[in-house]
Amino acid sequence: MTTIAARVRTTRERRSQHRAFHVQMSGQYLLTAAAALAAAVPLALVVAPMPFTIIGWFYAVVWGLIVIPSMGAYTALLYDALLIALNRHPLFLPTALATYRRLQMNHDHRRALEPFRRVAVAAYWINPISNLVGAAIITAIRLRPRLAHEMIRQADAIAKGLDQAAPAVPREPMAEMTRPVILQVERELDAELQAC
Repeated sequence: MTTIAARVRTTRERRSQHRAFHVQMSGQYLLTAAAALAAAVPLALVVAPMPFTIIGWFYAVVWGLIVIPSMGAYTALLYDALLIALNRHPLFLPTALATYRRLQMNHDHRRALEPFRRVAVAAYWINPISNLVGAAIITAIRLRPRLAHEMIRQADAIAKGLDQAAPAVPREPMAEMTRPVILQVERELDAELQAC
């Protein structure tokens, strides 16, 4: 009898956690959408009478400097979410996670990149597609949890490799160095063609 009660309690806890997660994410989506809309409203000053037009154009330039580069990053993350949903390995997300983890551990780089972090936070709030990308990544991870777990392991391996790699002197690629890579790529392409 205690096992049934424990099972019911666990199910209720899962449901409450599931509900709390959806409430939190819905609130975050609404807040981010409101922030993006509020950040885009001053762009209307571009068509206002003359003194406000200058302010509008200045704001449009600043807004564009934040939104346009982040649009490229969000497009790459959206593509990765699509790849995960289609049960393919993501291209950009493991490297981004590894770089983020490495920066969290290395305080020297964190201070140097603080302006970029601030721009990234601002872009998260004012970019119109940040909600779509966040929802797509969460949906893809929930659809393919094994692939997401493998992606996190891959990001850990990349972070360890970045930490262990010493700055090396760049040298010209030689035929004997590139041959194993070419053979590996050919094998992977053959395997993908046979899978299709």
